[in-house]
Amino acid sequence: MPGVLPTDVLYKIFDDRYNFNYRGEWDNSVNYAPGDVVDYGEFTYRAQKPNVGAIPVNGVTWALRVDMPSMEGVVALSESASVSAAEAAGYADLASISAATTAAIVADQQEALDSFGLRVGAVEVGQSSSLVAYATQSLLFADLAYPEKTAGLVTNDPLPANNGTYRKIGASGAGSWEQSSFDRIAIVEQDLAPMKGVVSKETGTSSLLLMTDSADVPFFEVRADGGVFISGLDQSVQSTVADLEETAPVLDATTDLFRVEDAAGNVALTLTADGALVVGKVVETAPSQTPPHALLYEHMDARLAVGSAENTAFTIFDSVADGAPVFRAPVLVRITATVYLAICERRDSTDDFARMDIVCRRITYDPAANSVTLGAITVIAQGVAGDPALSKINPCAIYIRSGAHAGRVVVWYLSRYTDNTDVKFMRQYSDDQGTTWSVAEDQTAATPADRRYCMAPGPGKAIQLKGGAHAGRIIIPLWTADSTYPGSTLSAKSALLYSDDGGDTITYGAVSPIPRSSECYPVESLAGGEVILYQRLDGLDYRKGLSYSKDGGTTFYRHESSDSGAVGIESVLCQHSIINPSYDVKTAVPKFLFSAPIGEGLTRSRTHLHLWSSYDGVNFNHKFEVTAGVAAYSDIEVFTQDRYGVLYESTANYSTITLNIINLTASF
Repeated sequence: MPGVLPTDVLYKIFDDRYNFNYRGEWDNSVNYAPGDVVDYGEFTYRAQKPNVGAIPVNGVTWALRVDMPSMEGVVALSESASVSAAEAAGYADLASISAATTAAIVADQQEALDSFGLRVGAVEVGQSSSLVAYATQSLLFADLAYPEKTAGLVTNDPLPANNGTYRKIGASGAGSWEQSSFDRIAIVEQDLAPMKGVVSKETGTSSLLLMTDSADVPFFEVRADGGVFISGLDQSVQSTVADLEETAPVLDATTDLFRVEDAAGNVALTLTADGALVVGKVVETAPSQTPPHALLYEHMDARLAVGSAENTAFTIFDSVADGAPVFRAPVLVRITATVYLAICERRDSTDDFARMDIVCRRITYDPAANSVTLGAITVIAQGVAGDPALSKINPCAIYIRSGAHAGRVVVWYLSRYTDNTDVKFMRQYSDDQGTTWSVAEDQTAATPADRRYCMAPGPGKAIQLKGGAHAGRIIIPLWTADSTYPGSTLSAKSALLYSDDGGDTITYGAVSPIPRSSECYPVESLAGGEVILYQRLDGLDYRKGLSYSKDGGTTFYRHESSDSGAVGIESVLCQHSIINPSYDVKTAVPKFLFSAPIGEGLTRSRTHLHLWSSYDGVNFNHKFEVTAGVAAYSDIEVFTQDRYGVLYESTANYSTITLNIINLTASF
């Protein structure tokens, strides 16, 4: 009957057949030489080089043997070997096995062994060709002992681009590894790479997350100090929460950290205990009732009464002291933290077609004493008496802070005769902070010929962009009209001029399609790069028109008419001004400041000048009353981080221009 083939005999048989030196189970303390074969796990490995303690894995030191089964399987086959009991019992040692007997044993087991070896080999090849993983690319590239189409994975290479999936090209022992160009993990990592560890352009602090558009303009940022900024809102969430907490909202300790309600009891904003921020719908009233913003902010505005902040008034131009009956269209230009220029029209009468000059006066500011010292009046452009008289009207000024002609003050204005003939768009500049001025230069050719019946800049300030693809560009506001002017203002259109060389040459750019848009004022978005043009809409109280440009004033891409623009502003029909204070000082919370008179009574007279603040340029939530008296055209400027100046027409007959310097820290 068949007997059990001794294990030593099996080792001898397989040593002869497969040419290996079988050493049994792998032992980390054994010195292995090339050709030694061990079992490790479910597979058999052959040493490629001398080693001690090297774990058997398919590579440089060990090679996976796919041409033979595990010796555990070989031993298992011995139970079915066709050897008689007598023959098996006679084997005292390996030397007693004759060549014939060995040949018979081998022949008898050949088919079974071959079949078993093929099955195990197939399994092992399948294992090795599915996926192999290495820590670095160099380790993967050094191991070519895999069949074609084997998948490889690199997980921890110091160079991030080397991590990912690979495919084996060529037969085992030859060829190369090819990295996949469609590795989904690598693609995600590459897309996220710009968001890692960037530095905030506004604060210089590390950003945990910064998202930018194609023009590299940030639209979402999470800062290391916990601040969150969103384009269009541009206020930190923390500051918003702190500001709202001051309004003493209604609290529900069980579900809400705080809640803000409007006058009708509607929930406007809630921060729940689980961290959710819920914004409710604020129902607006009809235009004939309370202005829309009052519902939500009525309780906020109550604490912003006159006298709640430092508010000091200084007379800058006066008909009695300065020998002219009328001063109009004030412009306030910051040159340094202590030097400002007040620019305006000096008129013979209140008539818009009277003879008038463009003049300026230097203001020296002492922040410690919060006081001003006035210089003498300097004439920039002088009108000429006659019939018709020559007028210089609507000053628009800028102090150039960078690029061509940095340090120069430029003033643009309209020159025309009082019968509206010989209408020209003019420029003059000063390189010594307003002490002397250049000769007038005609830049009318930049404007469209059919709109030259009125080419009035501002009045107010031009701006120089700080961010975006057109940083350094000067943006000049103006409004134009066709041949029906001055008999009608129905053709009036607000527009933009721009210059990339410090004002030497100008280009006619974006034109507002909003009907009856006229006097206008530009501001750069809080995120930087975008221009927003605020427009007076003739014949319409309360609202302002808004137009937006992303291409440096070349075109407008969006508009908000009197029905949707500048929510919260109650201004009467009048010029206005708006600034982004972060141009000159670092503010705790970025925001716009807007000035205009509210007026009172049915006549809507020009009185009650107010300041509004906004974090998106559309919703103006806080307001501060600068004066309860007469106030018309105005211009805002930054004095310190806390103080802002408002230069405005302060008498009914336009005989005086006043500067109020206000500490808005407590209010805004």
